[in-house]
Amino acid sequence: MDYFLPLSLALAASFAAREYVTFRERISLKYVFTPLVTALIAGFAVLAIAEEGASAYRMLVLAGIISSLVADTLLMIVEVNLLKNGVVYFMLAHLMYIAAFSLSYEFQGWHIALAALLAAPVILIARGIKGQAGTMKPLILSYAAVLCTMLFFALAQMNGASAQKEILIVVGAVLFFVSDLLLAYLTFIKPHRQESVIVWAVYAPAQLLIALSCFF
Repeated sequence: MDYFLPLSLALAASFAAREYVTFRERISLKYVFTPLVTALIAGFAVLAIAEEGASAYRMLVLAGIISSLVADTLLMIVEVNLLKNGVVYFMLAHLMYIAAFSLSYEFQGWHIALAALLAAPVILIARGIKGQAGTMKPLILSYAAVLCTMLFFALAQMNGASAQKEILIVVGAVLFFVSDLLLAYLTFIKPHRQESVIVWAVYAPAQLLIALSCFF
């Protein structure tokens, strides 16, 4: 854990800088700090692998964060519209998280109700973006389905044995879910000038909590 505190301080400073320069619309600096934040979060997964071993769970989470890093880099660019590309890479990240969270999955009866409940956001998103997403609608709906599947397997972690890991996964996945809902709302339904600042205030903690689950 020798590197945990310095990594935490570097992440906190980079995240604060990222939010400030994005709010102030300092685009060149945003291009520096946006990928740096996600890269530092990936550093926690790497540190966990170095200290605890390269388990399937840790490698899948690291792959998910790296895919997210690619997506973050694509989506931060304002000169061109790379939203489709970013969505694809975030979908890959969620598929990695699904694979990671499902490693310890054990079916219980309440999972049926959970699956039914999580189908509702997909329906709501489909209605909410009607006439707004254009040709991206199939991709957005596919992403929403993958996102809800990720959240399902995260919430199903409550079957597990490690309370600390469960809490990190559940809270991280819920925050990721909320950040994506905010992104969809502020992009397609009610555009907001500071959409990136708002979404990242939820998104970055979500990724960090998932990365920290690798230590258990």
